Amino acid sequence: MIVLVVDASIALTWCFEDEVTAETEAIGTRVDSEGAIVPGLWRLEVANTLLLAERCGRIDRSDVEQRLELLRQDVELATLDRDLRRAARKMGVAIVP
Repeated sequence: MIVLVVDASIALTWCFEDEVTAETEAIGTRVDSEGAIVPGLWRLEVANTLLLAERCGRIDRSDVEQRLELLRQDVELATLDRDLRRAARKMGVAIVP
């Protein structure tokens, strides 16, 4: 089984109409149907780019929040590390019992 890994550069094209291409749209369709995983820094990269776009006046704060919600991927964390479990709960990440 092949698992698709999507980096921030692809995901961010879905946030800006002038950056999306037929190829990145096809990847989005594949993510919708098959799912995907993202690199560890993905959320930070996406959030940083969206905040920079807000600072430059390209989008407003509500757009940042909406786009982050659209790009959120549901995940569960399996760990015995109590501190990591606590941090994950604060971020809304589901914990595997």
